[in-house]
Amino acid sequence: TQNIIGSKIKAIVLEVDRATRKIIFSQSHVLNQEDFEKEIKGIKTGQKVTASVTNVTPYGIFVSIPNGERVVDGFLHISEISWEKVLDTSSLYNTGDSIEAAITGFDKEARRVNLSVKKLKTDPFDEWVKNFPLDKKLNATVLKILSTGVLLDLGDEIEGFIRKEKIPPNVSYKAGDLVNVMVSEIDSKRRRIAAVPVLLEKPLTYR
Repeated sequence: TQNIIGSKIKAIVLEVDRATRKIIFSQSHVLNQEDFEKEIKGIKTGQKVTASVTNVTPYGIFVSIPNGERVVDGFLHISEISWEKVLDTSSLYNTGDSIEAAITGFDKEARRVNLSVKKLKTDPFDEWVKNFPLDKKLNATVLKILSTGVLLDLGDEIEGFIRKEKIPPNVSYKAGDLVNVMVSEIDSKRRRIAAVPVLLEKPLTYR
C-alpha cells in the first residue's frame, strides 16, 4: 500500500461512522468490469494472500489486498473465518489488522475478491469424527426441531441429525430432550453426524 500513498483514486463513500469519526470508502464500486479484470490480474483462486482489514461488520470483514501497484477490495464472510462458529467478528479483528487468507472466488457484481481464513487450516471435524464410528450408540441433546428432522448436540461442537423419515410415527421430540441414538452416517459436507433413534421396541412401521 505504500506505493499508492499520495496518489489520486476514484472512490465512493460506503459508510460514515460518527462514533469513531471514520469514513469507509470503496474503490471497487466505481470500477467497470474491464477495470475490475485488470485489478485482479495475477490473482488466482486458492492463492494465499496477506490483506489489511478496512472495516469490521457483524457479517464479515472487508479488506484491501495489495496486488503489485494496485489494491483490490476483498471480503471475508463470517462463515469463512473459522471452522468453529464465530459469533462476534469485532472480538477477533480490528481495522488495520493484517490477516492471511486464501482466495476462494471473485464477486464480479460487487467488484471484490472473496476470501477464506479457515481454508488455510485443517478442518478439525476430520479428527472429531474418529470418535463416532458407524453403529456407535450414544446420548445426545435435542437442539432444534426442523421440518426435515431433528438437530442434535453430540458434544464438542459436533452436530447430529435424525432425518424425519427415520423417526417412528409414535415418537416425538422437543428441544432439550436427552435421546439415545446410533451413528448411521458421517455427513462430511454438512459437517454433522447422521443418526437414528435407538428404540427399546422397534415398531413395524419403522423404516
